[in-house]
Amino acid sequence: MLTIKLHFPRCSGHERKNRLIKSIVYRVGGRFSLDDQQVRVMFYESEFRSDMESDLGDFIHIDVVSCPSLELEEKKALAEILKDEINIFSGTKVDDVSIFIMNTDCASYFK
Repeated sequence: MLTIKLHFPRCSGHERKNRLIKSIVYRVGGRFSLDDQQVRVMFYESEFRSDMESDLGDFIHIDVVSCPSLELEEKKALAEILKDEINIFSGTKVDDVSIFIMNTDCASYFK
């Protein structure tokens, strides 16, 4: 299972967000042979980044938690998919996207 949290500074249009989420689920699921239910995507947005310098306020951050663990090459492939999707969605340069992928023990997942 992969849980992907997208942190955006601001955005508009629920339909656009839903298309982004569906596209990520489709591409990541296909790449890692996961069912749609095994790829969970959450979209967070905030217009309040007053603690950031003005030229850093538009960066996008993505947190991913993986169970079972991903190898380094799989993490790189996942990061490339996410960067591509973010660029298509928002036009944000890949240098303005930070991604943190964490592996977790599946015994730590409860449903």
